[in-house]
Amino acid sequence: QIYHLSNDGTLPYIAMEFVDGSTLKELARASQQAGRVVPIHVGIGIAIQACAGAHAAHELADTQGKKLEIVHRDLSPHNLMVTAEGHVKVLDFGIAKATHGMDKTRTGVLKGKISYLSPEQCMQEHIDRRSDLFTLAGVIYELLCFERPFLGKSDLNTMQNIVKGTHGNMGDHRPDAPDE
Repeated sequence: QIYHLSNDGTLPYIAMEFVDGSTLKELARASQQAGRVVPIHVGIGIAIQACAGAHAAHELADTQGKKLEIVHRDLSPHNLMVTAEGHVKVLDFGIAKATHGMDKTRTGVLKGKISYLSPEQCMQEHIDRRSDLFTLAGVIYELLCFERPFLGKSDLNTMQNIVKGTHGNMGDHRPDAPDE
């Protein structure tokens, strides 16, 4: 939550909500270091809340009721915070983009972390809310399997895997995961 945007005369600043918690990356790392897997139902609960947060941004409208069509474009374990109470917050809309009324990203400029891009981002095509959902699915896969689903030997290979849909099989890492 942003409470206040201003300028102190020399520098702009943002007063934001303090979120008491840990990033999903920190939680996954702690779980892995402790030799414990994240229970499937916990991962699904986190996914539901992260999707709800992304959906809120996707549905945001201006004062006339026109949807802004905001796409986060950088959802990753670094940008999902789990509060001390177990609530998930979507952080860092710094590269988010309203899809209407704005120019496309310059050719040759990728926004986001390579392992968490959607196929459309890799190919520099038009993106919409589906891009965020694709990315969240990969984030939850990583949380549950301790492995990025499309990770290749190089950034280029990772992007090729994303575009081709070449990914790991959750069942190989988590036999307790339902086929669905």
